[in-house]
Amino acid sequence: LTIPYMFLSRCSAENNAVSYVITNDVRGGYLAANYLLEQGKRNVFFLSGPENISIAASRAQGIQLAFREKNLPFPQSHIYYGNLRYKDGSRTLERILQSYRPPFGVFCSSDIVAIGVLSMARACGYKIPEEISIVGYDNSEIDPYLDYPLTTIAQADYQIGSQGMKL
Repeated sequence: LTIPYMFLSRCSAENNAVSYVITNDVRGGYLAANYLLEQGKRNVFFLSGPENISIAASRAQGIQLAFREKNLPFPQSHIYYGNLRYKDGSRTLERILQSYRPPFGVFCSSDIVAIGVLSMARACGYKIPEEISIVGYDNSEIDPYLDYPLTTIAQADYQIGSQGMKL
């Protein structure tokens, strides 16, 4: 018995026969990096999801494109892979702060990671966005309930699900 399946918001690098519905993650990474660069942040860190998922490479590609357009380097060492959880954001910001001093920007592959970064940055007394600019990804339902506005790249969840059902 073969059960049909497809990926939503991901695609398989190993199996091209699997259907998928994704957004333009390269563009999302580009928009986030461009926003941070426009904020004057030349030092930008990318808190990615796991290295083996498609969005990690696509969003990193978008960041690199934005930096290349401005003739700026984007070091691979500024990409931190994690599990897209709150504690990944706060712990990774702690690691970054051991080696780098603000001002800098942080692009997170999910809003929940961005909220972890925001929480840790505020707990350490940094000014947001003057010292640490943060961009999330999702436009999560919890964002309106934060006591501090989060800049985020909206993901078209309804459209992804709807297109997936059609397929």
